Amino acid sequence: MMSVHLISDGSAHSVPDDWNSGDRLYFDDATLGRLCDGPLPGLNDLVVTISLAQLVRAEYMTPNVELGRTLSDEQVAAAHLALIASTARHGLILDLPWRDRASFEAYRLAHGHQGWTGRRTLVAEFFSPIMDRLQELENERFLSALRRAALR
Repeated sequence: MMSVHLISDGSAHSVPDDWNSGDRLYFDDATLGRLCDGPLPGLNDLVVTISLAQLVRAEYMTPNVELGRTLSDEQVAAAHLALIASTARHGLILDLPWRDRASFEAYRLAHGHQGWTGRRTLVAEFFSPIMDRLQELENERFLSALRRAALR
């Protein structure tokens, strides 16, 4: 199997994964930090933002490593900050009442979102609107590109 990851120069590379039969995520902290400063050169920032939102949503949705967590607590916090910056570049405000995995768990339990269903409901409540809006922006971008191509 091959794993694809984004490295600090913004390029994607395949890396053989000899340790297991599945893909593995390589999380590059430097690239994530650069997302807080602005778009990554040569990459569609909206697509990067959508991917980052999917990653962060999945990390908050997954209760433990055995069930699919891939990022450390520190990486989740860094990805959370990068997502706030990335969505802001697209005119969207991501206003989550938590900032990392620990504060998410505290918020979730304090607000009665127990178990898997509660976790899923809470994450959907906060992420569905932003995911829907990001998808709308992507659809608008795609249709705009089609219109421009048709006018040529």
